[in-house]
Amino acid sequence: VTKLYQDQPLFASDPFDGPDRRIEIGRSIGHIWGYVVEGIYQTPQEVSDRADVINDQIGDVNYTAPGDLYFKNLGGNPDSVYQFYSPIPDTLLNTYDQTEIGNNLPSFTYGINLTANWKGIDASVSFYGEAGAEDLNTYRRNLEYLGGNGGNRINTVLNRWTPENPNTDMPRAIAGDPAQNNRLQSTRWLESKDYFRLNNWQVGYTLPQALLSKLNGAVSNARFYVGGRNNLLLTRWSGLDPVNDNRPLPRTFLVGFNVKF
Repeated sequence: VTKLYQDQPLFASDPFDGPDRRIEIGRSIGHIWGYVVEGIYQTPQEVSDRADVINDQIGDVNYTAPGDLYFKNLGGNPDSVYQFYSPIPDTLLNTYDQTEIGNNLPSFTYGINLTANWKGIDASVSFYGEAGAEDLNTYRRNLEYLGGNGGNRINTVLNRWTPENPNTDMPRAIAGDPAQNNRLQSTRWLESKDYFRLNNWQVGYTLPQALLSKLNGAVSNARFYVGGRNNLLLTRWSGLDPVNDNRPLPRTFLVGFNVKF
């Protein structure tokens, strides 16, 4: 981005109710803006020591406890030198401590198309993929949210912090989420969107003319085939589909018979 009105950074809403994208001069368009998780409290003393030097204005320090996440203090409030946020850390943890944590645009996309024919047998296959993109996984956030009662959760929450399970990166379960562990715009939910997908494949067999000639010219061509679409997806994304969790591509299989009279 090279120019904005009065140099003002802005946010663009995701049309599918995902996280907002930030637009700022000097950065890639639509980058992901958020907090950086620094660690997880293990003892009341750690909570107290940090509160002595950093005033967390996002979470409620009165109810913060072991098992809650703490976030990096990266910036400061705007001042006479820095118009929108200061790159110099202060003693406050607030929205001005957010930074660029990822980029939703892939570094490159690619595709592979292969075809082959041999003695009436034909085969075709096409792959495509993307690399270098990241996103905040709202699907996982909804199913790992541990700040309220009711609702189903995925089995990863069994690894949440407890006094008996301190060696984890998932915070404790606590009603109301006073420390704001589940804030969407943070590296907790950031995942790679790299993927490699089998787009289409098909294998067919065309009946030889010597066989068709026995039908006295009634059939000039006949071909059987089987195939599929989106039958293979390799990705580290933990949601349904790295392209769009709300509208994942269906997996289909095809069986057909083409006849030309």
